[in-house]
Order: sequence, then C-alpha cells, then structure tokens
Amino acid sequence: MSIPVKVAIAEARDNEPHLLATDVESRVLPSGRALAELWRTGALVSGPSNEPDNEAFPGPDGARLWVLTVPPDGPNTPPFHATPTVDLGFVISGSVTLDVEGAAQLELGPGDAFVQSGQSHRWLNRGTEDVVIGVVVVGVAPTSSS
Repeated sequence: MSIPVKVAIAEARDNEPHLLATDVESRVLPSGRALAELWRTGALVSGPSNEPDNEAFPGPDGARLWVLTVPPDGPNTPPFHATPTVDLGFVISGSVTLDVEGAAQLELGPGDAFVQSGQSHRWLNRGTEDVVIGVVVVGVAPTSSS
C-alpha cells in the first residue's frame, strides 16, 4: 500500500532560493497502515498562547492552522512575498503553481504537499476555479546571512 506523494520544498541553499520537487513513497507499518514522511525538524513549537488575535503571521515558535483559498489570478499576477515562517501544507482541491523568486515554478494538485521555508514566493492560480490549500504556518526566528 504505497502511495506516492509529490512534495515541493522551497528553502535557501548557500543563500540562494531553491525549489525541490520530489516524489515520496510511503512505508508500510506493522499495523498495515502506510506512512510517508514528508518533512522533519528537530525543534518543536509550544502549545496555545495568549498571542494577540490581530497577528496574521505567528512569531517565533508560534503556529497557525489555515485553510487558504486562492482565487483565479485573472488579469492580475499576485506579488512575491516572504515571511519568517515555515509553511507546511497540502493542496486540497484545484491546481496551483508555487513560484519561488529566483528559483523555479512547480505545479501542485490535490494531495501534493509543500514545505516553504521563508523564501520569497507567490501562489499562482491560472485556472478558472478556486484552489483550496490546507497549511500550518510556523513562526521562526530570522537568521542572519553573515
């Protein structure tokens, strides 16, 4: 019971933006269930906090769980943006392009996963229907490039 999953990982390598697409095969557990490890980190975020409700993006060690709806671009191409976060998510429905500034573009569809690590990026919806993405946004401390 191995189901391949496409994973897009946007991160910096040698201070350059990089977009990696890879297929991940799941492994079968003794219980018969299949597990595909898509990404890992050795640091954990803490539990719920009393962070102000008006903060869209989390601070270091904070997290948000979002459902993001990306409408069709139409005549307007969205701008690139970067935040001090690691974004972990799946495309739930539709087809969307992850465009990493200075790197590459990768088309993602339902079930495809992504890890976006603070790179300047944008989501492009060149279709005619909304795209729905489930994403966990984890705040990280900015790193210096010195």
